[in-house]
Amino acid sequence: DFSATQFNFRINRGAGIVQPIVENIYDVDAYFNQDNLNAGLFRIETFRGSADVANALDPQTYGGTQSILAGYANFSYTFNPKFTMIVGLRGEQINQDIEWSTSLDPDGDSNSLDEFQLLPALSMKYTLTEDQNFKFAASKTYTLPQYKERAPFLFQEVNQDYFGNPFLSASTNYNIDAKWELFPSNSELLSIGLFAKIIQNPINTVTIQSAANDISWANTGDQATALGIEVESRKVLMSRETEYADFTNTQKLTAGLNLAFMDTNQDLNGEKVFQEAGLSFDPTYSSTGITGASDLVANADISFYKDFKEHKNVLITLAANYFSDRIFALGNFGKGNIVEKGVPTLDFVAKSQITKQLSIGLSAKNLLNPSIERFQEAVDGDVNPIRDRIQEQATTVLSFKRGYDLKISLNYIF
Repeated sequence: DFSATQFNFRINRGAGIVQPIVENIYDVDAYFNQDNLNAGLFRIETFRGSADVANALDPQTYGGTQSILAGYANFSYTFNPKFTMIVGLRGEQINQDIEWSTSLDPDGDSNSLDEFQLLPALSMKYTLTEDQNFKFAASKTYTLPQYKERAPFLFQEVNQDYFGNPFLSASTNYNIDAKWELFPSNSELLSIGLFAKIIQNPINTVTIQSAANDISWANTGDQATALGIEVESRKVLMSRETEYADFTNTQKLTAGLNLAFMDTNQDLNGEKVFQEAGLSFDPTYSSTGITGASDLVANADISFYKDFKEHKNVLITLAANYFSDRIFALGNFGKGNIVEKGVPTLDFVAKSQITKQLSIGLSAKNLLNPSIERFQEAVDGDVNPIRDRIQEQATTVLSFKRGYDLKISLNYIF
């Protein structure tokens, strides 16, 4: 549940009101004080009105309850020592209720999402050799909207405003995955996987035609698709063990890499959004990618572990991550999509055990401190044919740096 009251200070400019000269604009209390309020120089209002409104101090509120009742059954069958299959069926009754009284709807209202989802799943594994597997999986899942995405409440962040869509409904996902795995050793892995996803009634963030360029959420079309390939590797670069009378000294250097390439596409339907939610969404493109999905996601790490003696060791890890440009919000009325620019990150983490009970840690995250940028792209590609005015140049709408995150920890186990 959430409640908040916003007090707005309105300067009165009626006839006969003589406003004082403000010498220091940074001294707020010099003007907004009890004497000037009593003199009628300004008034205080909430979104419900001023002091003459009976419920002026009633806060904006939204809240909700959610319950999911589930039942499932699994069947596992081994055809032979190399081939196994698991078939499952899960049923979920979903109830998500929200109620609100906000500046967007002062009279208040409520809305319920009531759905039953039947979710079959199939998983198969075939052992090719002692160190190789082939896996296949197919399933049906769903994506449930969050409270924030459904509550008609204006969320005002530092440089972006959002409001929820109470008529947002869940998306249904059909997933297929196939993967080949190779285990050169117990600590090593090489895998290549293909995946495909069909999303019915996809949920996307969208820009709404408004003075503030507000963002909301909507089921923007009938179907979206995602196709991709994933490669993962885990390699032991160096491993050494030395036996002593009282303990085993281990030194190990390992590295890991994960790459995922994905292509997404969806057809957009502004009329569907207006009929279901009443939102003014006239998509610039007739088809585009899915919001929040990058074409490339890469993760890599390298770790070194060393024992000094029993209960004395150190583990050092350097991890790098990267995602390519991804759509933050879909473009509307001839404006391009708002795109979040891809960024790399680099983190360092070290942990050392000093005694059986005592350990210390050091983490230094976001070492590269890249610029976080969003830009509204120049319109190009599969443009909605009814558009006669389009954005021809890219425009930066946000740029900042997160800064560095340094932490030192001390842990003691009693």
